[in-house]
Amino acid sequence: MSFLSILERFDAWTHLVCGAASCGGGVALSAGRCEIVHVHEGAGVDVHLTRWAIDRFAQELRQVGAVSVGAACAWVTVEVERPADADVLMTLVSLALHAHTGGGSARPSAPCTLRRGWRTAARGAVSARPHPVHECRAAGK
Repeated sequence: MSFLSILERFDAWTHLVCGAASCGGGVALSAGRCEIVHVHEGAGVDVHLTRWAIDRFAQELRQVGAVSVGAACAWVTVEVERPADADVLMTLVSLALHAHTGGGSARPSAPCTLRRGWRTAARGAVSARPHPVHECRAAGK
């Protein structure tokens, strides 16, 4: 699925704002001060699940072919190639939001998988000013 079609899926999530990802490699969707999603054009979507959520759902996450879980990381990567993968992404973002409302949202975001060097991604220019998701998509970012 395209970068823009992934962002389009989050248009109705009014509590998420988009801006430049702290890793420098795409768009971040944030709730409050916490980056929940990094959309890396051409290189998958990282979701900041938290270590608690990854540990709690480790068996289930390993069974999903589109999901990669790194060792000792609070992020997972979703390769969104089909609509079913996008559904998995939406579920994981919902889980991440829930995990961060349990006290984790005050902490700064841990580095995503792109910043940790697990993979490479195309870098795009994105505004640093947070704004609604539909504005990112409309601007082609």
